Amino acid sequence: MRRDLIPEVLRRPGISLLRVRSEIDIETVALELYELEVTPPRDDFELEVKRTVQTARSDEVGQVKRARELYRKFGIDPTRVRPSSEALLRRLKKSEPFPRINSLVDVANAMSVQLQVPVGLYDLAKVKGDELVIRLGAEGEKYAGIGKEMVSVAGRICVVDLLPARPRRRHRPDGGAHRGFRPRPCPHDPMTASEQVLCVLSEDIFPDGAWHGFVSQGLERYQAVIREHHFFKPRAEVEDDPSYQQVIPYVVFRHDDRYFLTHRLRASSERRLRKQYSLGIGGHINPGDLDAGDPILDGLKREWEEEVVYEGRFDARLIGFLNEDSAPVSKVHLGVVFLVDGDTPNIQIRETDKLAGELLTLEEMRMFYLSMESWSQIVYDRLVASDGRGTAGE
Repeated sequence: MRRDLIPEVLRRPGISLLRVRSEIDIETVALELYELEVTPPRDDFELEVKRTVQTARSDEVGQVKRARELYRKFGIDPTRVRPSSEALLRRLKKSEPFPRINSLVDVANAMSVQLQVPVGLYDLAKVKGDELVIRLGAEGEKYAGIGKEMVSVAGRICVVDLLPARPRRRHRPDGGAHRGFRPRPCPHDPMTASEQVLCVLSEDIFPDGAWHGFVSQGLERYQAVIREHHFFKPRAEVEDDPSYQQVIPYVVFRHDDRYFLTHRLRASSERRLRKQYSLGIGGHINPGDLDAGDPILDGLKREWEEEVVYEGRFDARLIGFLNEDSAPVSKVHLGVVFLVDGDTPNIQIRETDKLAGELLTLEEMRMFYLSMESWSQIVYDRLVASDGRGTAGE
């Protein structure tokens, strides 16, 4: 048995450690994944689904015999009780649609079809007891299928948790994701229903269609649209609606040839950006930011003071606008990028439980590029392509 592929324990945030063990001779890979959430459909995944379906119907997927041999090993007839990976494949071959449940389960199902290996997802926070056991189901044991009646798992490969003094609760039979895991959608970010954020209509800011990336020309027109056509709406109403653009001042801080790079920690309220690196400090503009005059500059200063401790010169200079629509979090936000050339390197994160930060040269931060949020990657590329000191917009 490949016990080396099964971690002895899985960590559960805020919960006791969870032990994983196997009672049967089976090759299993157990991975712990954090910060997963159900998201709206993404174009890149939809393209992957199309490829999966085309591959399945062209007989180019991996062999199904591996899973069948595994079932036969434990006395299970795979022609009567099919492995979930093969069941999905047969559905697609019969021109049935790819089953859609939510983004997490859909990804696991696509992997099952492509690899012809059953893939399962488990919500560790809902596991009862302190142990997961991989074993064969006992007579009378059942699980509730999605949209189905109770399904018997007697004699089938199961992953179960342990409930002392109660019947054992089944989480997933046979490792397939399409029948046993149905996570509840998670909110993207904590937000109150009353929070108002500054927006413009996408058709106002992009009258000729949205561009992608960083622009440093024609900035006056974009500023005028924001000044003359902005309005406030509840953040919860516009957070997933690309017909609106939430305006985000985005400050890049530089001292000599070093830039301030931040890292969002697990306690960050921005769930969709956790664990990512950022070159900019920024946030939403609220109605209170209008009191002193310019909503963009005043919103910028408020967000800056909330995020960092810095007592040097603060002269924010507009260098460009950002638009990037490959991910849900960026599709509904318009970045207004400012550059601050500081006269002191003494800058610190205010809420150290949510963010970490340090000054790095562009070359030093290259190693973090793939972990940067998409906006920061665009800004980084712009800085590198400029005059050697990263002077964008000049």
